[in-house]
Amino acid sequence: MANLSDPRNMWCGVAEKVGFTAVVSGYEYSSGEMQNLLHPNWNYKFSIHSYRVGLGLGAGVGNSVVFVFNCGSLGMIDGTVMEDWALNVSAIGKATAICKFFMNMKLWATVAKIAKAAKSTAEDVDRLRLAANYLYNCFDLQGKDTGPKIFALDSPYGVGLELSLVALAGNFYLGDMNTK
Repeated sequence: MANLSDPRNMWCGVAEKVGFTAVVSGYEYSSGEMQNLLHPNWNYKFSIHSYRVGLGLGAGVGNSVVFVFNCGSLGMIDGTVMEDWALNVSAIGKATAICKFFMNMKLWATVAKIAKAAKSTAEDVDRLRLAANYLYNCFDLQGKDTGPKIFALDSPYGVGLELSLVALAGNFYLGDMNTK
C-alpha cells in the first residue's frame, strides 16, 4: 500500500525560473506562488535563490514545480538554507522516468496553465496531489526524518542549453499571502 502524506502538510508551487552556469559558478532564481494541497486558498508567493559552484556552461529559462512535504505552515521554512548537488542538462533529449510519468498525467500542462493564469481549478489541485503523493512514495519520505522537505523539479519545456555538475546552496523565501 502506498504511503500518503497528509495534504494539510503538503504544498505545491509553480515558479518561473532562470539560471546560468559560467565555467565554475552560477546562479538560479525561481519565483512563483505556492498553495496548500488541502486548502488551495492558502496561497503564498515564494522565491528560491541558489548559487552554484562546479563545472559547467550554459543558461536556461522555464518553469518548475516545487513541492514541500511535512510542513503545516510555510513560515516554518522561510529563510531555510538548502544545500544539494545537481546535474543540469538542458537540451533536447530523453526525459527522465519521473518527467515521463508527469507528462502522462498531464502535470506539465497543469503547471503551465497555473503559471499563466496564476490560479488553479479543483481538477488542477487533484492532479498536484497525485504528483505529490507519487514523489512522496518515490523518494520514501515516510521512512525519513519528519522535518520539512523541499523538492523542486524543472519542467522539460524550457529554453536554453546547459550542461553542469554543481554543488548548490540556496535560500527559500516566503512572500506575502495572496488574497486573490
